[in-house]
Amino acid sequence: MDNNTDLPLDKADLLERIHREWSALLQTIEYLSHEQMTRPGAGRWSIYDHVAHLTDWERYLVRHHLRGCPSHDVLQIDPALLQPFDEDRINAILHERHRSRTVVGVMEDMHRTHAEVVAALETVDASALENPGPADDLVSRPLLESIVYNTYEHYQEHLKAIWSIVGTS
Repeated sequence: MDNNTDLPLDKADLLERIHREWSALLQTIEYLSHEQMTRPGAGRWSIYDHVAHLTDWERYLVRHHLRGCPSHDVLQIDPALLQPFDEDRINAILHERHRSRTVVGVMEDMHRTHAEVVAALETVDASALENPGPADDLVSRPLLESIVYNTYEHYQEHLKAIWSIVGTS
């Protein structure tokens, strides 16, 4: 995270920020055509690719950070490929997996995974947010920072790229 002083004040603030940025993301993508969803942008990723990417990392958040499943199991990646941590390499592997999926399937997975994240976060004890991540965490940081990075900050980051693709429609 760029600025730890901008962390949510409490769990209610965290959930509100997630909801607000998720709503902004949905307002941008929900009614796009198949052609708009699959047209590559400047970085060669389509909106479909951005949605699949966000879903992968939300899944990682809930299953690894909140449920304690090993990183390599959640990501379905050989543990040797996770050391040393190379986010670009991991993202390339995850990106390649989605090539044969339908837009409808990716969107359904996005909604299902996000609902899973929100439900899991609603049950997290606020005191646990300052705990360190799991021992095999790819990036060592407190749980709260991992949640922020894999939810609303991540939506904001990818929404900028999505807007640039939508703007070329």
